[in-house]
Amino acid sequence: MPRRPSAGECRTIPGRWEQGYEQILQEIISAGYTGTELGPYGYFPTDPMVLNKTLQHMGLRLLSSFVPVPITDPSKIAKVIEHVRRVGSLLSALGAKLLVLSDWQTSERRQIAGRVP
Repeated sequence: MPRRPSAGECRTIPGRWEQGYEQILQEIISAGYTGTELGPYGYFPTDPMVLNKTLQHMGLRLLSSFVPVPITDPSKIAKVIEHVRRVGSLLSALGAKLLVLSDWQTSERRQIAGRVP
């Protein structure tokens, strides 16, 4: 079974990536992986044909995506649904079958992390 790293997760400067996606994919291959998660939406190409061609050329498969969204904020539900559908459409177009949702990090969540009864 392929191991699944998350791409683009190393952020040293908020909002800026230190490496281009091609470099990340090459490192994934070098580490012996055969597939990858999508990573943050927009880090990899979002055009299904471009992303599929890139992954096929490198011998990788798109397996899933972890999508942190503000699911506990009712005022943002429409944007959450739109984002999840966008990610889901890209995953579906490339044959990935898993989309994992999680509430995103908030200061409230960090304060109780590991201490929820």
